[in-house]
Amino acid sequence: MPRIDIFLLFPQTEEEILRLGDNLDLYKDIPRQLASIIQLIKNGEYKLFYDSENITAFCKQAAILCDGRYLDNIRGQLLYLLGKKALDVAHKNNPNPSHDYYQWFSDTTSVIIKTDILHRYAAENKLSGNDSAIISFSYEDPWNRDIIPLIQESRYNDTLPQICNIPYFNPVGTFIEWYKSKILDNRTFSLTDITRFERTNKLYEKSKRRIYKERSTNRYWYYDFFHSDNKEHYEVFDNTGNHVGEADMNGVLDETKKDKTKSIKGII
Repeated sequence: MPRIDIFLLFPQTEEEILRLGDNLDLYKDIPRQLASIIQLIKNGEYKLFYDSENITAFCKQAAILCDGRYLDNIRGQLLYLLGKKALDVAHKNNPNPSHDYYQWFSDTTSVIIKTDILHRYAAENKLSGNDSAIISFSYEDPWNRDIIPLIQESRYNDTLPQICNIPYFNPVGTFIEWYKSKILDNRTFSLTDITRFERTNKLYEKSKRRIYKERSTNRYWYYDFFHSDNKEHYEVFDNTGNHVGEADMNGVLDETKKDKTKSIKGII
């Protein structure tokens, strides 16, 4: 099983916090999501990276928006879950001060400089040949892709710029599906396969599942693992949002499991 380095991003911008609103349950769900990730990867080869200043800013902003209400010590919960095995990059030296990093948005051809330490670490790590992934706990998703394209540049190195594509997961369930498919089970089927599926900016709100559109059929899929028996599967809908059945983890559709009570019409 290959080692993977996982970089964790928590919401802290105004847009990200406003998306969460004053719903305390959404804030309390973030430590639970982190716990589910750690439970999933605990038997594998991995390293977690986080920025404690990012966590502090998240909790400070959340407390303001929630009108000072007690947030169940979310910061303490997150740091406890991360433990001593995770690396806090907040006060580490810049991994390579001569390098600058820019995030490229292909849809708008705009470029934004990335000055935060976590993105720099993730990019340096990826370009050093290590398997890397970024997980965002934010519901704000400005680029709607399963990768973050980062450009490494330096005025002191004539072999640059170069680009690296770092796998990016938002919400957390997308990472769980990818990790199980590609790392644990080495399956060929995954919703993150861009040759077969197109990522949408839609979430199935009841369980915060990312919805994907199948290119060949225009059907909509999302990964479902929230059942008490933990029998993971995919929910599949036609192009109008009506449920057509469930698919197993190899993508085989079973139309006998069609449920007329299930619909995503109000979402797509």
